[in-house]
This record gives sequence, C-alpha cells and structure tokens, in this order.
Amino acid sequence: MYGFRQMFQRCRVSFVTLLVIDVFFMAAGSTEAHSTQGPTPLVQVDKKARTTDGAASTLNVKISATAHPSTPRQVIPKSGVAPQIVALASSFNNSPARIFRFVHDTIDFDPKWGASKSPLGTLHEGGGTSWDQAWLLLELLTAAGVDARFEWGEIEIPTELLLQIAGVTEPFRAGDLLTTAGMPIVLVVEGSQVVHARMSHVWVKAHLDYIPRRGVTTGPGDTWMRMDPSLKRFDTTEGVHLAEVVPYNLGEYLQSGTESSPRQIYDEAIETHITDQNLSVTPEDVKPAKAIVEEAFPFVPGTLRGKILSVAGEGTTIPEAFQQNLEIQIREDGGATLLTWSAPWPSVYGKRLELAWPGATAADQATLDLHGGVFVAPPYEVDLKPVVRLDGVEVASGGAIGSAEDVTFVATVRPPSGPDTVVPFLTRAGEHAVLSLDFGRVPQEVIDRFASEQGNATEEAEIEAWGLAYSAAEYLRAVSTDVEHLAALHGLRRVQLGNVALAIQRGAVQKESS
Repeated sequence: MYGFRQMFQRCRVSFVTLLVIDVFFMAAGSTEAHSTQGPTPLVQVDKKARTTDGAASTLNVKISATAHPSTPRQVIPKSGVAPQIVALASSFNNSPARIFRFVHDTIDFDPKWGASKSPLGTLHEGGGTSWDQAWLLLELLTAAGVDARFEWGEIEIPTELLLQIAGVTEPFRAGDLLTTAGMPIVLVVEGSQVVHARMSHVWVKAHLDYIPRRGVTTGPGDTWMRMDPSLKRFDTTEGVHLAEVVPYNLGEYLQSGTESSPRQIYDEAIETHITDQNLSVTPEDVKPAKAIVEEAFPFVPGTLRGKILSVAGEGTTIPEAFQQNLEIQIREDGGATLLTWSAPWPSVYGKRLELAWPGATAADQATLDLHGGVFVAPPYEVDLKPVVRLDGVEVASGGAIGSAEDVTFVATVRPPSGPDTVVPFLTRAGEHAVLSLDFGRVPQEVIDRFASEQGNATEEAEIEAWGLAYSAAEYLRAVSTDVEHLAALHGLRRVQLGNVALAIQRGAVQKESS
C-alpha cells in the first residue's frame, strides 16, 4: 500500500506587475485624456470654486493628504557622496557655476512632488523632481567643498512657466496634471485668465565665493545664494496627429494571441499608414518633442526663476514627509503579520531588494542545507522565516511559518502627498522574490550593475537573486519605455507616478508516492 507526501519543487520564474500608476493628459487641443491605472487613485483632487469678490481670485488645486508617522530622516553626510558624483564635480573644476549650469541645462523636470530617487539615480536617468534635482545639486556642491543645504517653501511662477513645466498648453489642465501628480498648487485667476500659480517648491542655499567672481570659482564662502536647478524652459515641437486615423485597439490585441508587444503592433500600423498615404514623415515625427533650453549661465544667477512667497524650512536632510516611501508586509493565510519593513525609496534606489526564506532556526537551516535547498527539502520537515535583504545584507526578519504555506506579500507605496496605495499578492513561503520599483525610468546603469553582479556571483542563491533583480529591473524599464512611446504617438503628456513589479522564483507543491 502506498502513501503520499508533499514535495515543494522549483518551477518557473514569474514577473508580476503589482502596480502601474500613470497619468495621461492631452498636451494640446481641447480634448483631455486622463487615466490613472492601479487599484486606487494615487491622489484625490479637490477643486474649490473660484471666488468673484475681487480683481484677483484663486482656484485652489490642492491635495487631500494623508499624514504618516515620522521616521528618522535620511542624513546626507559629506563623506558619503558617491564617487561618481565626486568625479563629476571634479570634471567641472569644482566650479559652483558650472555645476549649477549642468544640472539646470541637462536634467529634465519630472512634475511630481517629493524625492523619488538618489542623486546618482537622477544623474543616470537624466531627470527628476524638484527634490531630486536639488539633491543632485547639493551633493555636487558638497563634493566641491561648498557648504549647501535644502530650503523649501511656496513660490509664485508666471503662467508661461507653469505651462512649460507641465508640458501642456492650457493653464487649468496644467493645474490638474500637477495636482494629480501630487504637487500642491494654487492657480491665481483674474477674470477667466490664469495669471500665475503658487506652488510648493524646493531649492538649494549655498555659501559661495560670490563677490566678485559670482560663484565661477570655488573658495571661502562670503554670500549665501539660493540656487534653483529644476525650474527651466523648454523648446517643444508638436507631433503629427495620427492617433484618430490609426487607432489602437487593446481588445483586438488581446484577442489576437500574438507574441508581439503592443508597441510592435502599433508601430507597424503607424508605418503602414505612412507608407500607404505616402506621407513625408517618419514614425518619430509623429511624437511631440521637448528639449531643455540651455541657458549656459556663465555664473550663478543672482535671482530665482520663481518668486519666493514663504520659506517653510531648511536643512541638510530630506524630511521623510517629502520622500516616496515603500512598505513591505508578509502575512499568513489567516491574516497574522510575519514581517513589516519600510524605507524611503531613495535610500534603496538601485539596490537589490530581496525577499528570501532561510530556515527559521539553526536546525531548520541545517535541514535545508542537508537536502540542498528549499525546493528539495520536504516542506513538512522545515519551518522558514521571511527575510528582507538589500544587496544581500539582511535588514529585517520575521516570524516562523511552514515551508510552502500560503502567504500574502503586501506592497504599500506612500507618496509625499495623497493616500497610500496598497497592493496584495498571493505567494508561498520559500518562493524567492526581488521587488523593483520605478518612479521614472530604470536606467541602464542599474540593469548593467545587476548583470555584472550576477556574473561575478559564485553561490547559487546569489546568482539567482541577482538574476531576479536584473530581470525585474529590465522588465520595468521595458514597460515604462513602451508606455511612454505609445503615449507620445497619441500626443499625450505622461507622468509616471509609480510602477512596482516582482520577479519571483515560483514553487509548486506536488504529491509524491512513498
């Protein structure tokens, strides 16, 4: 007579998109397209009625913010600046003027509120929020030996600059876009016209050798100067409007069963239309184009592009309230929490964020080692515990649970303003996973690093972990690139609020005769 026992066996690697939140607005014209994908809207827009009891009235476009418990602030030590940042500052001869010119003239503006990446991430991605750009500038100045700090508050900008940074042609649409992206903003209206906007903003205050060289050279500081790298002008080129004559049909694509990506299918349709109609354009001509106006300042400007209305604070740290925050929870099938871990996302940017399952005790780990790993050891013989690792270093561990038991992986994204977005995912204890999160576009440098680390790893678990990190990052980069490309072909202004994905080594529970 035969009995049966359960076995937990390695099967496939899965890519799970936990969360995709994108905002789309028409860049021009009277028709607006606005969609937020994800379990819940990232922000709730509260538009108050315009007042009429004065020459100047205001349209308040504000965020319904959720307060979060404070955590220790992320300190930026002068000795902790990345070597690449130090080398870049040195390439400018540590000139504050040249450093400012670089950030202002080359780093694209991302119209969201709060820090979403590290300074090195902003440099590699070539874009960032006002906080991201201020942080990059601050670290470059710090590397150059300049005493610098953040300063934040409320500023007023003209309507023309509002449209430039939002990337649209209508002021109220600009206000809606920035609000949806989490930017606290107020539009000031005279009659029916928006005359300027008031918005929360951050800049850098630096003690420069300003008189008489105006920051061209480094030296003992004599003047505190405010430096704002993120507010800038853009040259824009309108694309060719083909979306109405070459529509994209998602239903047809899903029913086709093709292995080609949506981008490939739509690109082929655009190219076919151009050829059939004998149009003298290329597929790239269809997309609108935007380029930063290079001001090429010869010195540090003495004034800011925005008028400062009030200063709310300053410091060499970024308050947790102004950073994107990620929380991970692992819960048992019955709802009990095994592990909770959270961190500001900039502090883990570009690192391997891993969920591993070692033995719950030394005896359990010895059993795993004896059998050769979790996918070989019979699950009834061993208990596991969830462990969060950053680049292989343990930062959190949880309670014990049986191998192959059902658990729920819960990812929570806490933006600097707006409600939390909570996404649960059903998995099993023992399934190795790496989480990747993207607020812009995962740069090639991060993907190359993960591939290099995998090539240099010698232990099987490390090879697998770096491979999962590489796959998750490359997957998110491809998703972001394709969505941005398709949005541009439709003349849409896209703001990515956050993408979260898991690359996970799945396991299957099977019965084996004994």
